[in-house]
Amino acid sequence: MKRVSWLVLAILALMPLVVACAVDQRSDDGLPDYAYRSESALKGYRTAVQYRTLLKRLPCYCGCGKDPSFTNLADCFFNSQSDKQGEFNSHAANCAVCLEEAEDAAKWHEQGMSLAQIRQSIDDKYRERGPATDTPAIAPGEEIVP
Repeated sequence: MKRVSWLVLAILALMPLVVACAVDQRSDDGLPDYAYRSESALKGYRTAVQYRTLLKRLPCYCGCGKDPSFTNLADCFFNSQSDKQGEFNSHAANCAVCLEEAEDAAKWHEQGMSLAQIRQSIDDKYRERGPATDTPAIAPGEEIVP
């Protein structure tokens, strides 16, 4: 009986710690709940917010292009009918291809690759994954500022 009492006391003493760890650690970043489904989804949505202009110039190869509302990689993260922040699309939260493409594009941009080089690298790496969105080609010398 004494052993059970100590066990109950220990559990009660640890409860605040367990509850604190279980509390959602979301910041006030304006991301929707589904962006927190996994670490990769959260990283992908944060990347998409930071590099939205870049993602608008890149195709997505997950197959979403079969739906005419998807015309570029940004559309997987944001509703294409809106340029306002906060108008998110849940598609990418469950799509490894979208999340990987966004991370690669950001990484290559940070490495100093040009828009045309990033586009070519995306095409080369992902074209076998599925049909691409109908994203216009990059014009010679075209660059963006994310």
